[in-house]
Amino acid sequence: AYNVWLDYSARKDPPRFAETNVKLVRDAARAGVRCVKFWYKPQFNAEFGFYFDDWRLDPVFEAMIEHRLPALVHIADPDIWWKSHYHDPQRYEAKVFTYRQLTNTLGRYPGMKVLAPHMGGNPEHLDHLSELLQTYPNFHLDTSGTKWVARELSAQPQKARDFFIRWADRMMFGSDLVAFNHADLSHHCSRYWVHQFMYEQDGVVRSPIEDADAGGPVYLSGLDLPEGVLRRLYWDNAVEFFRLDV
Repeated sequence: AYNVWLDYSARKDPPRFAETNVKLVRDAARAGVRCVKFWYKPQFNAEFGFYFDDWRLDPVFEAMIEHRLPALVHIADPDIWWKSHYHDPQRYEAKVFTYRQLTNTLGRYPGMKVLAPHMGGNPEHLDHLSELLQTYPNFHLDTSGTKWVARELSAQPQKARDFFIRWADRMMFGSDLVAFNHADLSHHCSRYWVHQFMYEQDGVVRSPIEDADAGGPVYLSGLDLPEGVLRRLYWDNAVEFFRLDV
């Protein structure tokens, strides 16, 4: 396995939770696993009562640092979902507040590399992402979540292009595509084509992806990134971040 998930079955018994998951991290490192995945979106936070800055994770983070395993953590979701999915304030905190679970851990564990997929859960607000990257040298982003990321970056193409160039050493390509049985070839090809057009081309074209959150057609804006930025985005940064032997 490329990444491993924690075992939350003993979350109400902190000593056993720590023992189980520290062992899991150590076994995973010996087996060649490259990162530990945390799916800490609002749905998980509400159902499990667990956040990325929970003190029960401290022994796990320490074991990850010991074995040089980075964290891949899903934080937040599209802005519009706070109207359609997370509108109950008794169950979900506001999007702006959920980032404290990320920043608290980034600050407390500067020796642990952290990758936040889906443009850190906030492609709508590149200024916020720049602030995080500026403040926390251990923080990295990937571009996965094609429909969402393409919609938001295309809405601010010059700002997005400047962002990718400025943070070229902290960005990694990601698609968020999994080969499920229902995902046919056209589904996969359309997603990869959208990414390739956005990063490598210029101009504006209509996206082939249906996007209910957009309320209408989405038009992709090509960012026409420099070759050196593309190389880091597609290859170099991932090799360094995951310590790949290639």
